[in-house]
Amino acid sequence: MKFTSAVLFLFATLMALHCHAVPVTQEQAGKAVRTFLSRNPAPMDAKVGLQPRHVRTFNREGQKTPLFHVVALEGGGFVVTSADTQVWPIIAISEGEDLIESEENHLWILLNKDLEQRMEGGEAWERKASALQQSKQGGSPALSATGRASALRS
Repeated sequence: MKFTSAVLFLFATLMALHCHAVPVTQEQAGKAVRTFLSRNPAPMDAKVGLQPRHVRTFNREGQKTPLFHVVALEGGGFVVTSADTQVWPIIAISEGEDLIESEENHLWILLNKDLEQRMEGGEAWERKASALQQSKQGGSPALSATGRASALRS
């Protein structure tokens, strides 16, 4: 049992070290939505079009880093997708014509706050995994065994 647990832990650690978030392009977002809707033409009983009409990208506040894409659909509706592979691809689906960019719009506020936090969480995990990898390769002498353990806990 201990051997199996150790192997699983090692495998999970190695996978985490090699998983890095990658930006998702507008083209990839449109393709993801097209594929999603071809498999599920009425997600959550929403009456939405099945083909992307256009894609808009919204950046993180004060940065040029994409936060999410809004894919407007032919025939009405839109889908919000992640602009980063560390976040689940389909974020929201709406029968509305387009996302309203307003501090009065609860979806707008939620997308900007929630996705920012999700991306920050993923970036923190990548930094910890990178520090662990460097310490194993001898790249960071300042990290001792206890330093590695605290890097994983924080």
